[in-house]
Amino acid sequence: TVLATARLLAGTVDLVLVGAASARAVARARTAGVPRVRVAVPADAAARHRMLVSADLLLLAEPPDVSGTCVPQVLVDCLGAGRPVLAATPKDSAAAAELDRAGGAGLVVAPADPVTLAAAVRALHLDDGLRGAMGTAALRHARHRLDRDGAMSRLERILQAALAGTRRPA
Repeated sequence: TVLATARLLAGTVDLVLVGAASARAVARARTAGVPRVRVAVPADAAARHRMLVSADLLLLAEPPDVSGTCVPQVLVDCLGAGRPVLAATPKDSAAAAELDRAGGAGLVVAPADPVTLAAAVRALHLDDGLRGAMGTAALRHARHRLDRDGAMSRLERILQAALAGTRRPA
């Protein structure tokens, strides 16, 4: 879907695919001949974060049959980078639900639909103000809802409430 989208964009935006070293050869072969598409493999987590932070827009593309209740780590990383997120994912996916909770940090479009995805990329590419607002919302959400300390604190409160509800008076 992403490469079909890149072909529809016909070189009007730069697209950098960030992935694992093990998938680099396959990704490079698939991107051959697609204008302004590069494959990057960050050396470590810090380099990956720098790549995400430097992007104008972060794209998450999931298959139409994605399942599960866990938010993908890549989405957590994207929101933590403070950049706007465009997700091609089912509306009932964990990623879509998290973006809904993120209050304006991202947009969700139908998965496996390169025409709609390309139109959304074009629209966001032209709107610096919207991308800025989305990035601010992404960082705010990541800091308040997705960081480790906040998650551990919420989990502790949930456990305390559960334990308080199960105690019997002596």
